[in-house]
Amino acid sequence: MALTSIRARVLAHLGSKVQILQEVFRVVETRGHWQHLQLLLGGRDPSCWSRTWSDSHVEDPRLQWQSPEHGAPDFRTPLMCVFLATPRYPLLARLTKKTRDLQALACQQPTSLAGLSGAHALSADKDACLGQVARNALEEWRTLMVDAILNVGARNLVEQTDFAKRTALHYAAAAGDISGVASLLRAGADASATDRWGRTPGHIAASHGHQCLVQQLVDACGHCQPTPADRQDSFGHSIKEVSGFCLRSRDTIEERSSLSLQELFCDFVSLNRPVIVRGGVSQLPAMKRWANRKELHATLGDAPLASGVVPYSPGSVSVTLQEFISSAEQEAGYIPQPYVFDVSVASRRPQMLDDAELLTPEAKACHVAYLRQPQFGLGFQGAGAPVHTHYAAFNGLFVGSKRWFLLPPQAAFWSFSPSASWEQSTQCAALRSQGLLLELTQHAGDLLFVPEGWGHATLLQEYCVGVGQEFIPWSSLSS
Repeated sequence: MALTSIRARVLAHLGSKVQILQEVFRVVETRGHWQHLQLLLGGRDPSCWSRTWSDSHVEDPRLQWQSPEHGAPDFRTPLMCVFLATPRYPLLARLTKKTRDLQALACQQPTSLAGLSGAHALSADKDACLGQVARNALEEWRTLMVDAILNVGARNLVEQTDFAKRTALHYAAAAGDISGVASLLRAGADASATDRWGRTPGHIAASHGHQCLVQQLVDACGHCQPTPADRQDSFGHSIKEVSGFCLRSRDTIEERSSLSLQELFCDFVSLNRPVIVRGGVSQLPAMKRWANRKELHATLGDAPLASGVVPYSPGSVSVTLQEFISSAEQEAGYIPQPYVFDVSVASRRPQMLDDAELLTPEAKACHVAYLRQPQFGLGFQGAGAPVHTHYAAFNGLFVGSKRWFLLPPQAAFWSFSPSASWEQSTQCAALRSQGLLLELTQHAGDLLFVPEGWGHATLLQEYCVGVGQEFIPWSSLSS
């Protein structure tokens, strides 16, 4: 806290324009203290404050591929980046088990996003959903940051566009930030501005399920023709249609027996709608090769695999495929079971990509900005991944069947409880009774699309083998 405050003061008085702007982005993107931002902004003209350099210093060890455009300067403003911040779900999920760490965090940085999350968690009722705690803290942090930025240059910043012609209002609409949208509109933001794909902020709000903002943004467009609610984007959807699609997605997960690449990305990925395509990966080589354990072993060899009752947790261990299968079979009937959920083995075993490539070269070239290495999953009945969130992802299953539990972003959270235990919990039952939990069974050969920011968990019904692959589509504001 003290060091970051000193750093901000020194840069505010001695730094060059470039250094100060870079520090502004660092404070925003690390969800830092709003007063540090205020120090850096004080008395300066932000009329040209956009990122004109490549953010190449951020390295993702799981990166598999990215479009050359995605690695270029994005021309975002700090105001846009405030609305890109996501709730601190993993942080809260870990710290609530360590009350002392949570108290220290809340005391040290009460107005950073991390500190606010800690303070909210400490003051919340013990039965309160930590997902809502994280969202409340994010809303409070965003309000502080937006006010600090708009106070020094509202008109200039709300009119600027990024690389994809999106304004700060597009970002606020995607975040569902009611107060942020109101602040931007008061500052003169244009609700009829269209991005690279012909989408207004109203289209964006509708596709993210923020129905409370849609009419406000449509009304703010004025009396242009065609009427704002009927204007189509480049995907062929009007705001009315997008709202209808996304309302249905909150009630049920659509099933298709087939989908063209264009339909998949235009009608589901661009609208953040989950969909399961029955038989969608049945033609991939993994369907045959991975069903045979000898061939699967030949593909993986003795590569170390991360395994744990709760994947990606500190309790995970490293095992080979043979070691895992031998120990898991000895534990037959034990619930919850350990689960192999490895995010790096594909980079060491290229044959995996040949067997189970979920995103074709055509899909990458036309629709994808950023792609991560596939996540390899294998386990027996009772295993699975607990509730979590991340980028958009395709999930292919090649052996067995497993249950999925999906939560829209407005109800998402992170958990470190094994999915077999959580499925029997009162929290799961409450979400189900409130109509917030969508459930389905995925069978071998099926492809499931889980949109960005949706909470999801899995529970294996039998021995399963599959992969999931996170990506950022061009239609996402994360691109």
